[in-house]
Parts: sequence; C-alpha cells; structure tokens
Amino acid sequence: MSTAMHLVKQTDLPKDLPELLTAEQEVELAKRIEAGLYAQFLLAKGASQYTPAQLRLVAADGRAAFEHFVTANVRLSAWWARKRAVRGASALLTVDDLTHEGMLGVIRAVQKFDYTQGFKFSTYALHWVRLHQQRAIAKATPAALSSSDQERCRELLMVTSQLGTDLGRTPSDADVAAVMGVSPMGIAQMRAMMSRAVSLDAPLSEGGRDGSSSLLDFLAGRDCGGHDNDHDIAAQQLSQLMERLSHRERRVISEVFGLDTGEPQSVTEVADKYRLPVVKVRGLIEGAMAKLRGEQQVAA
Repeated sequence: MSTAMHLVKQTDLPKDLPELLTAEQEVELAKRIEAGLYAQFLLAKGASQYTPAQLRLVAADGRAAFEHFVTANVRLSAWWARKRAVRGASALLTVDDLTHEGMLGVIRAVQKFDYTQGFKFSTYALHWVRLHQQRAIAKATPAALSSSDQERCRELLMVTSQLGTDLGRTPSDADVAAVMGVSPMGIAQMRAMMSRAVSLDAPLSEGGRDGSSSLLDFLAGRDCGGHDNDHDIAAQQLSQLMERLSHRERRVISEVFGLDTGEPQSVTEVADKYRLPVVKVRGLIEGAMAKLRGEQQVAA
C-alpha cells in the first residue's frame, strides 16, 4: 500500500465517501478509458473494422470508467482538504470548497495517469490535488489593499520587526496584539490581508506566451514516478530562470513553494528557519518573483 493511500485510509473522514481503488481496479479502469478514447478516435476517423454501434458502446464504457475513476478518489481530495483546514491554511475557503478544488486535480491526474509505469494513482494524484487546492487558496487571498489597510499592515510590520529585535525571537500574534491594542484574531486577519497571492499558474517564460509552463506544471510533475513532458519543460525553464536569483532568493523561493521537498512553507516558517525578519523574507519573495517574471531587477 502506498504512503498516500495508507494516510487517507487512516484519516477520520465522512463514512459515505467511496473507498479508494485497488491497484488492480485502477489498471482495469485505465484500460477501459484508453479503449474508449481509441474508439472515439476511430468514430471520428470513420474507417474501422468495427461497426459504429460497437465503437459507440466502447466509447460510452470509457466515459463511465473515467467517471468511476474520478469519483472513487473523492476521499483523496477530502483528506488533503481536511489536512489543510487543520493547519489553518485558509480562512477563506471551507473544507468542501477545498475538496471541490482538489477534485479538479483528480480529474487532471486521471487524464494524465499512465498505468504502464507501475506506480499507484494515489501517489501520482496527490500532487495534483494538493496544488489545485493551493492555487485556490492563493486566488482567494486578497492581493489589493485599501490605503487604510496598507497603513495598518505597515504598522504591523514595524511592530513585528521591533518586537523581534527586543525579544530575540519571532513574536507571536498575541505579543503583537498587546502592543497594537487589538485582538490576536485582528492580527491574524491583517496577516491574511498582507499575503500576496502569487499564482502557481503564472507562466515561467517571459511575457506569458501561450504554451508557457508554470510553477504548477513543475510542482505537480515532481516525484510522480513518470516522465511527463510538460514537467520536463517546466523544470528546464524554472532552472534557467532561477539562475537570475541571488543565493538567498533561491533558498527562500525553494522553501516557500516547496520546490525541493514538495511541502510549501509559510513566510513565518521560513523567517524562523533562517532567523530573518518576516518583512525581509516578504521582500525577498517579491523581488525574486519580479525577477522570475522578467518585470525588473530587484536587489536582494
């Protein structure tokens, strides 16, 4: 049993969710999907040893297999949505919202899954589920602030930086709230406002040309056990663009997007790890993303 499947089975999820497929069932469904697609191709071509009625029957069976494959993996999406909710990854999206977004990742994974490679679907699909949910969280994060909100956020950054110096550690929300005269919940809301929504769909190529690969393409393809051409292209483009960054920028970007580990870290976690002020880490991220997009050269 794969690690991903074991974790999903051990998670306390609603009882009415369908059970995950066995490896044998995955292969059977994948073959039926493949046969259905080929039948559709022959129907469109108009020349085959089979009758149109036979081909339509196989094509319909392929569509049914695709639907079965997708719905059988609701548990995978729900598990990761619940995990994000427990971590407090998003206060703007519910578990149901994240599960729905994750199902878009399941659909994409079923479309790209190659059963001949011999690896479990849950291992492959988990990357797509996780990253579609992450993209939804990024899109739901406010990117534009009013002038009054900007002033509040500037004050928050100044107080956080000063407290960090005074305390010799990253201050908690309660520490900052006590100085600013607001509740810890208010501090959390301000931090959410400050989060810049860096889309994982942003093209890696300059100018955003059609067909450009994105960070989503790169991250979803890593560690999946197969050879995905989209991933290879994205990896090559990302490697070239990362050369524009300073060593510190590369290190921070790798941590924030989970380029090396597959586990994205929050700005606060990265700041704690490298003993840097949160405002400094945010500045490094903004400067690095500007360089990656070719907008301007920003000094680290």
